[in-house]
Amino acid sequence: MNKKRKVTIILASVAVVICSAAFIYSEKNKIKSAVQNSSDKEHSPENIEDIPPSIIDNVAPDVEQKFKAEAKEFEVHDKDGNEIRLSDYKGQYVILNFWNSSCVPCTKQLPYFEEAIKKYEGQVTFLMINIVDGESETIGSALKYLKDNNINIDTTFDDHYDVRINYKIATLPRTIFIDKNGLIQKDAKFELNEETLETQIQNLINSEN
Repeated sequence: MNKKRKVTIILASVAVVICSAAFIYSEKNKIKSAVQNSSDKEHSPENIEDIPPSIIDNVAPDVEQKFKAEAKEFEVHDKDGNEIRLSDYKGQYVILNFWNSSCVPCTKQLPYFEEAIKKYEGQVTFLMINIVDGESETIGSALKYLKDNNINIDTTFDDHYDVRINYKIATLPRTIFIDKNGLIQKDAKFELNEETLETQIQNLINSEN
């Protein structure tokens, strides 16, 4: 093999080595870049699951507060026919409980409300509102149920359908927790047990702290 041919072979070999090295370096950079991009995305605030819970906890209440519905005014009556309005309790914590004596989940809650009314007297106003329909439930049947079951609470009556229309009452039981600013903090469209009721009352009282 002549000298010129040897030089050509050597140069070709060197070129192969250089190209191979360049390819490997390029691939390493691609992999590194891909990993970096993936890492950036995974830790980007755009992925909400990676946002620290402390940030969410601090921001969420403020965002939620902006969307609190204002409690609508209504008129109900006590057993003597006296008019009672929500606005009578402006600036107070108010809990509305809608019930009916033929609604078993409603009546199961009544003893819990009876105790809560005693416990939070002077702190929270409870408006127990009986949903009267004139047939399955009347003012008389509601008062009889309370007396027969030794439940000592004062109830009002939605005898003019004012509450049902304003709050779109379709199912019972239902309990609405209203803060001192007249905003609905919780609209519970389900049966409350003693523990849940207590928790919701505490949440209401602490909602502005």
